[in-house]
Amino acid sequence: LDEAPSAPDSAYAGPRAAPDLLLCVDQSEWDRIPAVPDLETIRRETSRLGVRGVVVTVDGDGCGGRRGAETRLRRRLPPEARVDFASRFFAPAFGIPEDPVTGSAHALLCVFWAARKGVAEGGDLCGYQASERGGYLRVRVRGDRVELEGQARTISTGRMDV
Repeated sequence: LDEAPSAPDSAYAGPRAAPDLLLCVDQSEWDRIPAVPDLETIRRETSRLGVRGVVVTVDGDGCGGRRGAETRLRRRLPPEARVDFASRFFAPAFGIPEDPVTGSAHALLCVFWAARKGVAEGGDLCGYQASERGGYLRVRVRGDRVELEGQARTISTGRMDV
């Protein structure tokens, strides 16, 4: 994340409501992302670009999902795991150094990877967010919506009187 990825068409703008910058990288670029990247640079650049955060993604085929390549990502996954794409999400300008598992980013990733892999509407993709905690999401496009499935953690509870 210290320099722009070399892959052409690597930037993809998300929805206007919560724009994120999507960087699709190759395996060698993915492997160079440090455990804790330069969050100040990410904060400065996302603020300059007017986006909420940056989503970095790599094809699952390139991170051991089917080829069995030995990478940092692969060591976090069970051997039988099917991964169509992997990602990390950073939004330090919004107080989120790295989000453990980001549903909104996976909605964007689903549309991006379904188009890139030629997955028909309703077809499942499996994404893995490679944060320290990590997590899987099964995603699919249904018309103008994206369905997400996965495990969740309650981070707060409350009551609202309207």
